[in-house]
Amino acid sequence: MGRLPALSDKQAKELYKDKLNGESISALAKKYSVSRPTVHRTIERMEQKK
Repeated sequence: MGRLPALSDKQAKELYKDKLNGESISALAKKYSVSRPTVHRTIERMEQKK
């Protein structure tokens, strides 16, 4: 069980693409309505999936 993810898989992929295109962590946090640490964790998770 546990807590539901703040971002869906689709949103996480979009966030990662946006980061690769040069968007800042703060801008991504605002865009996806999540905290900056959540953005960092999502990016780390996406990099590990590669």
